[in-house]
Parts: sequence; structure tokens; C-alpha cells
Amino acid sequence: MSNTEESPAGVEVARWRGGVVFSPGLMAFTGGIGDTAAHAHAAVQVLFVARGALTLTDAAGRTTLAHAAIIPPGVGHQVSAEPGTSGFVAFLDPDSVTAQAALARLAGLPGDHAMSWVAAARPRPPSPHAPARRKRTHPVVPEALRAATAWPGGPPALGELAGRVGISGSRLSHVFTEHVGLPYAAWRRWTRLHQAFAVVRAGGSLTGAAHAAGFADSAHLTRTCRDLIGITPTEALIATGWRPAPAGRGEVG
Repeated sequence: MSNTEESPAGVEVARWRGGVVFSPGLMAFTGGIGDTAAHAHAAVQVLFVARGALTLTDAAGRTTLAHAAIIPPGVGHQVSAEPGTSGFVAFLDPDSVTAQAALARLAGLPGDHAMSWVAAARPRPPSPHAPARRKRTHPVVPEALRAATAWPGGPPALGELAGRVGISGSRLSHVFTEHVGLPYAAWRRWTRLHQAFAVVRAGGSLTGAAHAAGFADSAHLTRTCRDLIGITPTEALIATGWRPAPAGRGEVG
């Protein structure tokens, strides 16, 4: 299957087509890379272009050609790929050791600048210095992460979670942001989206997935998906082959 499609005007645009892997702390995609609308995910994104060309645009409108990039969480950006572009995209939970190592490569660079994301991914010689120790995590944060991830119906509101782990909501908000690297609300949206995709992958409908992951309805899920990864849930499902492309979409190749 080609990862290109013709628009009504007859212009080819790049579409996502490939496979996705879910594991704790990771969502990874490999295959044809397509375009996205402007979005800001709550994960650390690492991408590698194996074939074709890809352009990143940051929230200020700065653009750069990218063969590899490390994009931190919470920064607005969009992706433009020429038809036929393929590669690998990984979304890492920001609290993971791998994500923290990736973010360390952005040290000293403006994190919201597209050029920084490309510079951070360039190969470097091994450092002669021992790596800095990772900051010790507040003991309540791992407990809160475990409780929120296992919470029926998706991660709860901050106040509910704070009550479960025996800490005030304001204190939990502070230590969560400090040690995870993004606010609890942003992490919660990302985790809910991850959980919704898992439900669909197991055979559930988008409506069922939305309710299982704590969204109000499928429209709420769609808005969140577009905000976080730049495409709709339906586009994501077609990209991974979990749902067939509608007839008449003009697939080429």
C-alpha cells in the first residue's frame, strides 16, 4: 500500500501507513510517514527518516529539514513529509530513563526551536565525562503514576489521585511537574489517548474506547488525538491497518 493519497485538487499528499507497537512507556510507529496538523504531544518524540524528506515547523513558524530529531513534550509543531517518506517515530513517556537521556541532548538549546530538535539528534562522540546522575524522584510520584495508570476509566482528576496517595493536590501537582517534566493534566490526556488506542486495537469501537479511557465521547477523543499527535483517531487506525481506508479515498500505487 502506498502512503500517498490524492486530494480533490489532484495533488498528492503524504499519509501515514505502517505498524505501531505499544509497550509500557512507549508508542512506536514504523513505515510511511505523513503530514500532521499543528499539535503538541505529552511525550518525548524521537524520529528518524530512512527515505524521503520531512520538514518540521515549530510554533513560531520556523522550518527545518529533518532526517532525525528529538522533540520535547509540550512544544507546538507540525510535520510535512514528501510522498514516499518512511522511517521510525517513537513516543517515550517523559519519566522514562530513555526519554530523560534524549532530553539531556537538548541541554543548552532553546527547546521550542525546530533547529534545536534536529541538532539534538545529530551523532556525537562519546563524552569523556561520567553522565550526570538523574535527579532522585519524589517517592510519591511513582506511586501516583502506578495508581493513575491502573485507575478504572482512565487516570482520574488530580484531586482524586492526590487523595489516593495521601498528599495535597497542590503538592502533588508541584512534585509531578518537577519530576515527570510536564503537568499532570498533560500526562493524563496522553495516557488516556494511549489507553483508548489499546481498546480499539483489542477490537473495541471508538465510542467504547473513548468511554473506557475517560473521554466524554468519541468527539472528545478525536479532539484530543488531533491536539496530541496531529491526526484524527480514524486516520491513525487506517495508518496502522486496524481499519480499512474508506472506498473512494483515491489511494495510489
